[in-house]
Amino acid sequence: MTMAASPPLIAQRVDGDFRSGPASGRAEVPIRQLQLSNGTTRYAIPISVGGQPVLVGLDTGSAGLRLLPDAQAGLQSTGKANHEPFGSGVVLDGPIARGQIGVGNRSAVIGVQQVLGVHCAKGGNACAARLGIGRYRVMGDGLPGEGFLGIIGIKPNLDAIPRNPFVQLGIHRWIVSLPQPGSGRPGTLMLNPNARDEAGFRQVPSGQNPGQVLACLYRPTPRPARACGNATLDTGAPGIGVFNAGMFPQAIAGAPARFVFGAPDARSPGMTLRLNDRRQMTKYSAIDKPGEQAAQLRMGVTPYLAYDILYDADRGTMAVRARPSFPGGPAAQP
Repeated sequence: MTMAASPPLIAQRVDGDFRSGPASGRAEVPIRQLQLSNGTTRYAIPISVGGQPVLVGLDTGSAGLRLLPDAQAGLQSTGKANHEPFGSGVVLDGPIARGQIGVGNRSAVIGVQQVLGVHCAKGGNACAARLGIGRYRVMGDGLPGEGFLGIIGIKPNLDAIPRNPFVQLGIHRWIVSLPQPGSGRPGTLMLNPNARDEAGFRQVPSGQNPGQVLACLYRPTPRPARACGNATLDTGAPGIGVFNAGMFPQAIAGAPARFVFGAPDARSPGMTLRLNDRRQMTKYSAIDKPGEQAAQLRMGVTPYLAYDILYDADRGTMAVRARPSFPGGPAAQP
């Protein structure tokens, strides 16, 4: 689907989108795959705000629910200022507010950010916020009217302001299973999964910060390279990047690589992939950070194409389960 400047993706009737389970709180929420007019793939889930249906961008790389002006039904400001910067250079401005939010079969009054303005972190017009609050949409790549009227950050960071919306709603574990390219079917966000849902998952070593794992990225040819360190998986930021990348220079299109969760041995789950491959969402960036000795890996969407990811907010852990591969996609090595 192309998100053009026609009415933004909000207020689409989402009746029937939530498949609720028993009183345990288990529920399935569909993950929709959409495409901007520039070809960028985005993922979104339906929620409700003040009883009104809203489609919001799904972001595993941040924490907190942040809503633009046209998606703020019933919000009540607390007056506490909040300015949230994103890696794209955009800063969302607006107070913490409280409102009735529904996700799956859960609904409660929780804390969110009531976004009233946007600006670029470095000033000027070097980011999508140059559009102004009226035409800016979250995850819209600076394309007027494209994107979403909100972003739901589900990284298990319990110290975030506002707090992780899932935790506020009593959701402590969730499984992200993104739609695979070409499947024609939505993905699934499983809330409060049961033992059967969690069968086959393997816990992977946690990184330094919430939502990170320890991992390594290898490239055998044409110039062998290896970078190991804290890795961020992020549904809101397609592409692969290595910070302090002197150890992992730029790669030609289609260069083979291997990503491994945890220690680089035969028992560690991982995946094979090709760098700078559009179908695998592996556009590669090498970013130097003066003074840094260790590498930081930004793995974007690609691991979700090969694995289902289980998050445990209480323990701060992640676990993975291999998925069947799709034509031209990364291949899990469980």
